[in-house]
Amino acid sequence: YGVRAVAGGGRSSARETIGRVAGGAVAREVLKLYSGVEVLAYVQSVQDVRMPEDFDRDSVTLEDVEASMVRCPHPETAEAMIERIDQIRRGGNSIGGVVECVAYNVPAGLGAPVFD
Repeated sequence: YGVRAVAGGGRSSARETIGRVAGGAVAREVLKLYSGVEVLAYVQSVQDVRMPEDFDRDSVTLEDVEASMVRCPHPETAEAMIERIDQIRRGGNSIGGVVECVAYNVPAGLGAPVFD
C-alpha cells in the first residue's frame, strides 16, 4: 500500500487475478455439475449510469450478459454505459462501476468467508 508500481503488479493486476479467475471458472463448472449451482454476474452501473430499479433481475440470462460489450443485460443502459466510458476515456481518465453477482440453488452451509 502506498507504493506505486509503474509497471503494474498491484493487488488488482492481471498477474495477481488470473489465478482467481481461472479457479473461479473451474469452481463454477464443478458447482453446476455436482450441486446444480448457477452463478451469474453482470455490470449493474458505471459511474452514475445505472440499470433501472424496476428491471427484472431474475430473468437475466448469460446470453443477455454476453450480448453486451460492457456485460450489462439491459440494452438501453448498456449503450449509455458505453457512451459514458468513451466520454471519460477521451478525457484521459477512468471510472468505476458496480458488478452484481447472483448464485442460484446454493445448498445451505456451502462455502466459507475468504476474509474474516
